[in-house]
Order: sequence, then C-alpha cells, then structure tokens
Amino acid sequence: MTTDLRSVARLDRARPFRRVQTIDTVRLAIARLGPVIEATDAAVTYELLPEVFGDALQLETLFHGLLASALRHRRTANPRIRITADVTEQGWRFVVADNGTSRHDPDRDHTAAAFDLAICRIIVERHGGKIWLEPGATGTAVHFTLRSR
Repeated sequence: MTTDLRSVARLDRARPFRRVQTIDTVRLAIARLGPVIEATDAAVTYELLPEVFGDALQLETLFHGLLASALRHRRTANPRIRITADVTEQGWRFVVADNGTSRHDPDRDHTAAAFDLAICRIIVERHGGKIWLEPGATGTAVHFTLRSR
C-alpha cells in the first residue's frame, strides 16, 4: 500500500506542467488502491474537482499517497475518506479528510505514513503549494494548495 520507490524516481523527471483534471488523477489513485479499498470496506467520496496546472503523474502519486495514508490509519470498521476542493486567491485548497486515527498517535508505527507524506510534500511544493495536517476529533484532514495556472 505504501507509495513505492518508483514514485520517488518519478519526482526527478522534469515534465512540463499542463492543465490537469484532478478528478481523473483521483480516480486513477482510487483504482490503484482498489483491492485495499475493497478489503477494508472503505468508502472514498469526492466532489467535482477542479482543473489545475501541474504534472498529472505526480498529482496521481500525491492522491495515492494521501489515500494510502488514510487507509493505513483507519479505525477497525467503516473507513471513510472524503476529498474536497475550494477556490482560494492563489488557486485551490484541497482537503483529504478521514475518520481514522490521528497521524500523531504515539502507539502506532508511522514509518510508512511518514514516507508517503514526505513524497506528498515534495509534490505539492514542486507545484508551488503548501501541505499541512489538521487532526480532528474523528480523524485527520490533510490540506494542500495547488495553483490553477
């Protein structure tokens, strides 16, 4: 389930940024995680997501890493993950929110999640955005920004 080392290698390949439909990258990430989503009886929902300016493969890797992290930190039953986006002055703010355990739980091994989130940070920063976590009472929300152009 962890974003693999091939993902890291792809980060070094310079490709020109293009218009990317983020809904397509989310759907591809969900498809790659299909067996895990099915096995855990998870529900992944998303709204109509915007077009951004970026690298489609890296954005798919971003969503894959965030979804994998949410699935890894799921509670025992009924994992729920929701992806939303809101317009900002600089572009778009995305939120990947789950009903799992906190990413700051001291009783859990966070090695794989830290690797996934480090890759996500590299991707977001390469796209001129910022990424941050907001632990909540019923899970964690990962926020990140991307440019619209």
